[in-house]
Amino acid sequence: MAQHTQQPEQLSQQARQEPQSQQPWQQQQQPPWQRQQQEQDQAKQGKKAGQGKTQQSQAQWQAAISKSGVQSAAAPMGTERHLATAMLFLVALSVCLWLDVKTATDLLVSGTRAFVQLTAVGLGLKYIFTIDSSHPVFVAVAVMVVIASYTASQRAKSVPRGFWVALVAVATGTVTALSLLVSLQVVRLRPRFVIPIGGIVVGSSMTIAANTMQRLADDFEQRRGQLEAALALGASQWEASLPLIKRAVAVGFGPTIDYTKTVGLIQLPGSMTGMIMGGASPQEAVNLQITITFLLLGALSLSCIVSALLAAPQFFHSPAQLLETW
Repeated sequence: MAQHTQQPEQLSQQARQEPQSQQPWQQQQQPPWQRQQQEQDQAKQGKKAGQGKTQQSQAQWQAAISKSGVQSAAAPMGTERHLATAMLFLVALSVCLWLDVKTATDLLVSGTRAFVQLTAVGLGLKYIFTIDSSHPVFVAVAVMVVIASYTASQRAKSVPRGFWVALVAVATGTVTALSLLVSLQVVRLRPRFVIPIGGIVVGSSMTIAANTMQRLADDFEQRRGQLEAALALGASQWEASLPLIKRAVAVGFGPTIDYTKTVGLIQLPGSMTGMIMGGASPQEAVNLQITITFLLLGALSLSCIVSALLAAPQFFHSPAQLLETW
C-alpha cells in the first residue's frame, strides 16, 4: 500500500517540475490572433539579435581601424582639416602668381570648383545611394557622359563638331565597360556600386578622347600641305588621313600604357587604396582593381580609336577637299 500511495505523489511532483508542453490538438485550437502574436514576437526577437550582431561587427571593424592607426572614412572632416590639406595648393597658387604664370587663374578656378562640386556631389550621392533601384544609375551615367563630352570638346576646340565626336567616343567606352561589368555580376546594378566605377571610366575616357582629338587637329594643321598633295595625286580621304589617325591613337593612348606598366609599383590606384583604408583585405582590393584595370584598358582603347576615326572626317569638306579653316 505504501508503494501505491507514493507513486501518485512522485508523478505529481514530476508533473510540477517538468514544463507542460502543448499537445498537437491543443496547438491547433489556439486562436488565430494568438498565433499571429507569437510569430510577431519571434520576428522581433530575431531582428534584435541581427541588429546586435551588426553593431558588434561594426564595433570590431572600428576597433581594427583605430588599432591600425587609419582614420575612418566616416569620420567628420571639419573646415580646419580642409584648410590644412589645402596649404600645398595655396603654395602652388602663390608661386604661379609670383611668376606671373597664365595658368594661375585657371588653377584657382579649378580648385574652387573642385571643392564646390565634391561637396554637392557628396550630398547628392548620400540620397542616391539609399535608392534600391537601377534607374538612378542610368540617369547619373548619362549626365556624367554628357558633361565629360562637353569638357573634352572644349579642350579640343579645333575639331569641328567636337562635342558629338566626344559624346559617341566616351559613351562607347563607358557603356561597353559597365555593361560587361554588370553582365559578369562583378557588381550589382545599383547606384552604390556602378556610379563610382562609372565615374572612373567616364573620366578616363574623357581625358583620352580629348588628347586624341587635339593631337589629330594639330597634325591636320601642321601637315595640311602633305594632305592636299596626297588628295591631288588621287588618294582617298581615308588613305590621306590614315597616318595621322595612327599617330593620334598612339600619342593619345601612350599615357594609359605607361600608367598600366607602373600600376602597383609606383602608385596604388584610388579604388584599391580606398578599399584598403575602408577595412578590406589587400587581396580583395587587388582582385577588384585587376578587374577595373582590364575594363579601363578596353574602354579607353575604344574611346581613343572611336574619337580618332570620327574626328578625322570632320576636317574634310568633301571626300577630296579639306576645310579651309577649323
